[in-house]
Amino acid sequence: MDKRFALIDTEGHYRFPYKKQERSSGRYGFVIGRDRHGKGEYTESLERVIKAVVFEGMGARMKAEGVPGKAGNTVSLHAEREIESYWLSPELHHLVDGAKFRPINDLTSNSAATFSLPTAPSPSSNALVGGDGMSEDELTRKLERQSETGKAGEFWVVQDEIERLRMAGCPDPQSHVRRVAESDVGRGYDVESTWPGHERCIEVKTTTCPGSDFYLTLNERKVLGELGEKGWLYRVCLEQQGLQASVTRLQNPMRHILEDRMVPVVWRVKGRL
Repeated sequence: MDKRFALIDTEGHYRFPYKKQERSSGRYGFVIGRDRHGKGEYTESLERVIKAVVFEGMGARMKAEGVPGKAGNTVSLHAEREIESYWLSPELHHLVDGAKFRPINDLTSNSAATFSLPTAPSPSSNALVGGDGMSEDELTRKLERQSETGKAGEFWVVQDEIERLRMAGCPDPQSHVRRVAESDVGRGYDVESTWPGHERCIEVKTTTCPGSDFYLTLNERKVLGELGEKGWLYRVCLEQQGLQASVTRLQNPMRHILEDRMVPVVWRVKGRL
């Protein structure tokens, strides 16, 4: 597998291109397009794979390392039900200059590759958005940037958890870490880590400004309180346009965050006006 380029699926797994050999012809390399009946394109060039996937909308044979049920198959950047974004090693970012979508780890652009971007604030937003004096287009762009930042933080946490489990001796850490925020926004946390004896339910709060405030919904606060020692809050600070991140981890956050540090900023109004 070549880990300089990856498509990221909706569960947060990184799928990497890999080389294989076609039995009938002996051709060898990365495979672009479906390789049944000899129709796939075989190439030794990762640059060709990136260009085909990002610019031409083609699929490529890719697989997630150590994840059962994620064996190599053909996936495309435009398969929105399965693939959410892509990651590219920083030294290769020049290869996608001019592309419609930028890599998830390039936060210098508003066109970072993310799908299903919200058009209105969601209950799990990492920050509140004020609309005073802001046009609809400006509000949409701000929400998109927040969504990109939040998702980038969740992807960092998925990789951080995989490495933590690997260091703890887990033989297949990727199969035990799942990003649940995309499929169940009411869960009350974003990432689930399930290796027995090392379980964590992680709420991720991401920022690009060290020391800034963050926001908890009523449901997040309730769920994290019920989880007790199994609940974790990860505060991710993205640095260098998302190429690096620092992560602060707090176990059982509702026990450690003092009540006077939490300020109610939203009220629900019952009934009709």
